[in-house]
Amino acid sequence: MIAKRILRPKAASNFGRLGAYILGDGQTPSETLTTRTFSYILDGQEGAGRVGTVGVTNCMSEAPDLAIKEILVTQALNKRSRSDRTYHLVVSFEPGETPTPAQVEDIENELCAAIGLGRHQRISALHVDRAHLHLHIAINKIDPDNLRCIEPYYDKRKLMAACASLELKHGLAPTNHGFSKQKQPRGRPADLEAHAAEASFLSFVKDKIEAPLLAALGENACWRDIHAIMACEGLILRRRGAGLVIADAKSRLAVKASTVNRAFSMKELTSRLGAFQPGIASATAVNDGYGRAPLHPVNTATLYADYVHQRQQGLEARRKSREAGAPARTEAYAAFAKRRAEVSRSGLTRVGKKARRAELRLMRSRALGALTETRRQREAAIEEAYFFTWVSYLQARAKAGDGDALRALRASGTAGAKTAAAFLTAKDASAARAMILRDLNPVIGRNGELVYRLADGGAVTDEKLRIRIDKASYQATIIALTLGAQRFPGQALAVEGTGAFKRQAVEAAAALLLAITFSDPAMEAERQRLMMKNTPRPRLSRPQRRRLK
Repeated sequence: MIAKRILRPKAASNFGRLGAYILGDGQTPSETLTTRTFSYILDGQEGAGRVGTVGVTNCMSEAPDLAIKEILVTQALNKRSRSDRTYHLVVSFEPGETPTPAQVEDIENELCAAIGLGRHQRISALHVDRAHLHLHIAINKIDPDNLRCIEPYYDKRKLMAACASLELKHGLAPTNHGFSKQKQPRGRPADLEAHAAEASFLSFVKDKIEAPLLAALGENACWRDIHAIMACEGLILRRRGAGLVIADAKSRLAVKASTVNRAFSMKELTSRLGAFQPGIASATAVNDGYGRAPLHPVNTATLYADYVHQRQQGLEARRKSREAGAPARTEAYAAFAKRRAEVSRSGLTRVGKKARRAELRLMRSRALGALTETRRQREAAIEEAYFFTWVSYLQARAKAGDGDALRALRASGTAGAKTAAAFLTAKDASAARAMILRDLNPVIGRNGELVYRLADGGAVTDEKLRIRIDKASYQATIIALTLGAQRFPGQALAVEGTGAFKRQAVEAAAALLLAITFSDPAMEAERQRLMMKNTPRPRLSRPQRRRLK
């Protein structure tokens, strides 16, 4: 969950316009809010529009259009403030999360209280027109008691802290709000790890030498000891500018020493060890040094070797494609330069030459654009044929039915903690098998979640430790039970959800004769009763019936 304040330049926000946007379709202040807003809200609540639940807080009227007029009157009573009088807050949920109206109301109250605007007038609406639910909150910054304009300072930190606690409270998917105790990489190393799920050079250096260097600095070490520790891992400590960098001896990769740990800065090391003394790169390192590897390796040596091989082929194909297209661009530039020179030697007037050069520039631009489009098409074909990130390779292999690739995705991805109306799991969920129903063409996420979207509108998400029903339907119930039987063989299924969903699960399990049992004694007894009822009795012949009599 992410809470973000939307700022407008030069304090140009208007509560009437913002309220119309939140409740309807972006009407202008000149348009009336009475009839169109109500019709749009009702349309949204019936499921055809983009607006879900609507809330009005701390206003005399509960009608949204009258509440907007009331807030505008309150804002007009403040004659002194020149700052923005409206606070626009947007709360975004993860795709697939469907918090209940009570949860949405509690989240709104907690966030507004966290920034000191809990008792201010506000209007909120849950928008459902995107892949993810998002809550718009328009808050009047004018205090209803003293009519002062309250500006929340350091509101971003307060919102992040409130989001972290609310995620735990309501079981929402955790988001990195910057409160992790472990310092994470930033910049390009963070992009590499997040996008490709491969360890960056910074993470490699921190993992290999941070602890040994810190231990050596506490034992009266010298510069020779520091360089020896570096050389064991194929690294070298160099001076660059006014600081130090830790570089890979076999490549051009380098990272600031102070980024690994502040104790390795030039100032700290020279204060402990004296003036800097350069080292010599060792030709016989104990280890091979840095090499790209999975961030979370889970028995993926064979898969990763295949990925590296095909990635090298893709990079080579991309290089050859660009080399093949370079001469055409060079020829195009040369041809238009020649034609431009001919214009200079022509007998045209100055105005005629200017017009001809402009025409040539337009023709050159179109020709180069066509060459660029051709290059994009070639590279798009290469992108489809090869995989340039470890995650995309694992997703493709998992979609093809590779269980090892699916387990690797689930090990490298963030565990899902999304709320759901119903889900299935087992007591020993950590020992679950990796199962893919390929005929249903699931969508495989970066964290290894398999999303099955069914013909009757149902949706089932197969997570690492449970099976979540996002949109309940009869087909969704059948798929969830089938996955549960295959992923948790020999274990009783724990079913969480409404009473109607539990009854549907029992009836489907009995009707389809699925080899499953339920951990709930009442559900299991009902399943066995329905199976006995649905089991057809053998048809007896007339002599057999006589003997029974």
